[in-house]
Amino acid sequence: MIPGGTTSALTEGRQTYTQAMDWYREGAEAGNPKAQFYYGLRLQAGIHTQRDLEAAARWFRKAGDGGYPLAHYKLAVMLQFGRDIEADPQQARKYYRKAANHGIFEANYNLATMLQEGSGGEVDMNGAAAHFEEAARGGVTAAFLDLAILYARGEGIEPDLIKAMKWVILAENHKVKGAADASRLLRERLSAGDRRRADVWAKAWE
Repeated sequence: MIPGGTTSALTEGRQTYTQAMDWYREGAEAGNPKAQFYYGLRLQAGIHTQRDLEAAARWFRKAGDGGYPLAHYKLAVMLQFGRDIEADPQQARKYYRKAANHGIFEANYNLATMLQEGSGGEVDMNGAAAHFEEAARGGVTAAFLDLAILYARGEGIEPDLIKAMKWVILAENHKVKGAADASRLLRERLSAGDRRRADVWAKAWE
C-alpha cells in the first residue's frame, strides 16, 4: 500500500511531464526553435511520448535552421554515426559545419575527424588541423593529442615536431589519455632547446 499523499504526488508528476510535453509540442509547432530542440530530444529518447527518430531529426533540423545551433550538432551526430536514422556522412559534415560556425566546439572536433578520415567527402588535413585547434580553444581537450599526432606525422600538412610537442604538453597538462606515451616518443626526437621552445609555446597558448 502506498502511504497517503504519495499517489497524489506521482499523479502530479505525470501531469507535469504531460504538460511539459504539450508545451514543447505547441511551442515547436508555433516555430519556437528552443521548443523544437527540446521536443526533438524527447521524441528521440521517447520520454513520456512514443519514440519517433525521424520526427526528432526533422525538429532538430528546424530548430537549427531557426537559430538554435545545438540542434544542428545533435542532427549531425545522428547522421554521422547512423544513430537512430540512416547515416549520411555528407550531410553530417554540413550540419557540423553549421554548428561549428555558431560556437559549438564539439562540432569542430567531430568535423575535424571527418575531414581527417575523408568521411563524407575529401580528406582535408589543413581543415582538420584548423577545426581541431578551434575545438581545443573551446575546451575539447582530446583535440590536443589529435593535433600533436597530426603535426608529428605530417600527413597532408607540413610536419612540425615543435608544434607537435607543444600540443602534447597541453594534452599532458589536461591528463588526456595517451599523452604521456606520445610525450616520451616526441622528446626522444627533439633537442633540449626545441623542447624548451615547445614548452614556451604551450604556456603562451594557455
